[in-house]
Amino acid sequence: MLVGFGAGFTGIVTHLIGDMLTHMKFKPLWPFRDYEVAMGLVGSANQQANNLMVILGILCFAFYAMQ
Repeated sequence: MLVGFGAGFTGIVTHLIGDMLTHMKFKPLWPFRDYEVAMGLVGSANQQANNLMVILGILCFAFYAMQ
């Protein structure tokens, strides 16, 4: 149960971090906070950035599976 919680929590947090790298502003703590964030480093349609995120996700999963 703890592993499932950790995996879900980590997945949500890393998704929010990935969203913050784009140009589109969003409210990560809505409805608790109303501020918007966006770092504007890459576009959400940037194929290289999306491929990098997929590769990082696969590597994280492979590392977890080898434990």
